[in-house]
Amino acid sequence: MASWHGAAGSDVVRLGLVVTHPIQYYSPLFRELAARSDISIKVYFASDQGAVQRLDSGFGIPVQWDVPLLNGFAYEFLPNKSKTPSVTNFSGLNCPTIKRRICRTFHDVVLSCTGYASRFGWQAWHAARAANIPFLVRPEASPHTSPPSRIRQLMRNAVARFFYNGCAAVLTIGKRAERFLKTLGLPPGKLFFSPYAVDNRYFQEKAKELLPRREELRVALGIEPTKLVLAFVGKLQRKKQPLFIVEALKHVSRRCQTALLVVGDGELRDELGFALRAVPDLTFHFAGFKNQSELPPYYAASDCLVLPSTYGETWGLVVNEAMNFGCIPLVSDLVGCSEDLAPPGVGYVFPSDEPLALAGIIDALLLNPGMRASMRARAVETVSRFSTQRAADGIVRAADFALHGQRAK
Repeated sequence: MASWHGAAGSDVVRLGLVVTHPIQYYSPLFRELAARSDISIKVYFASDQGAVQRLDSGFGIPVQWDVPLLNGFAYEFLPNKSKTPSVTNFSGLNCPTIKRRICRTFHDVVLSCTGYASRFGWQAWHAARAANIPFLVRPEASPHTSPPSRIRQLMRNAVARFFYNGCAAVLTIGKRAERFLKTLGLPPGKLFFSPYAVDNRYFQEKAKELLPRREELRVALGIEPTKLVLAFVGKLQRKKQPLFIVEALKHVSRRCQTALLVVGDGELRDELGFALRAVPDLTFHFAGFKNQSELPPYYAASDCLVLPSTYGETWGLVVNEAMNFGCIPLVSDLVGCSEDLAPPGVGYVFPSDEPLALAGIIDALLLNPGMRASMRARAVETVSRFSTQRAADGIVRAADFALHGQRAK
């Protein structure tokens, strides 16, 4: 447990943050908040997964992230009383001591980064109410968390509406999340933009270092420097549809001018490898799982990042990472970031059930190298607006609103 060093004067907001477990994407945001003079934070984790080596069910291998997850901010791990610990199941995180921590630590505001789909999220919600302090949430809100079902949709929306209406303010990570929250009846005045972001400064520094060595990096991977390189980076699981890319490549007219770079591991590894070897004239490189600090050379070697996910991809932060290297985002219409990070002229959005649509996009990119160059530049410009600084700004504004009842201009 780290001590809480934040000095809480009358003009400093004392924020308690509730998070399932250390996540490599959240830590830069927490450090950004902790470095500010107008807010003091303490983070409560329900699990140490990620900070210590544990089996990751998505990758199918033990994983411990190799970037700092706990540096630069005050935190505490809470005891998890669940009989079946898990960061993905509703009942997998049961931390009743969050109520005592919130009630006795003199927070001004509580912000949960986990919503109604976790028991821990509800425990934080009740803890804030018991302490009579404002409760904020920054959810991965999306209408596409699961395949369409009228009954399931009605039940989900009813629970979500009850949970979010009990919040003093709700942080929105992007356009789709904001629109979905409005359909639940949340007034626009309670919504504050806090974009999903990665550590852009880190990745753009790596891009400056590695992009001049792009040809060298490709040769080391067995890829000809002149080819159009498509990258898939992530868990090889059904939700992310890596086999969709193979189906699309079968229909690319100039397949010999393309290469596929697969970075990841999971249940579909063997099936994907077999499918790739069956495609004629296709160059591909199977990198396997790579830890966070090992990813930049693969992004630098790529022209495009392909994420063809189906239901459940509420954002896709791997897209943010890759765009810092100028990778053109090619994402399905069910990927949460599609409207924000892949608008026309920056990237492409294709139906999640139409591999031929992706094949047509790849053919268009092959025919127009000049267009690729301009889109790469716009990708960096676009993702730069999705920064941890802007995310922290939104949190500060929401906390101020929760405490004083009016939006800052």
